[in-house]
Amino acid sequence: WIASCRGRRSSGLEELWVLAFTAKLLVGDAGVRSLLARGGDPFEGGPPPVRVRAELYAYRFAPPPRSEAEPYWLRERVGQYLPPLRLHDLTPRLREWGMLLDGPGRCSRS
Repeated sequence: WIASCRGRRSSGLEELWVLAFTAKLLVGDAGVRSLLARGGDPFEGGPPPVRVRAELYAYRFAPPPRSEAEPYWLRERVGQYLPPLRLHDLTPRLREWGMLLDGPGRCSRS
């Protein structure tokens, strides 16, 4: 996902949608989990995660490939985008931004 256009100093803690998405992952929201790539939900068929974290990568085009097996993109790990968070870690920030968890999987503006 292209999470932000803020570049290498970007932080998921500054993005309301990232925090709301994370909260919904932590409560096992089926709609949010369906946004993950097929086979990309490591919690499929099981309980939701206890913590969620995200890493930030910088992508750039690879040199022109000589075969279809070569990548189109090169990525470099920049650092942590979102530290490991539990649901209770997110609650104060979501309240500060006027977001509430309305029960299992529901996050809305107050």
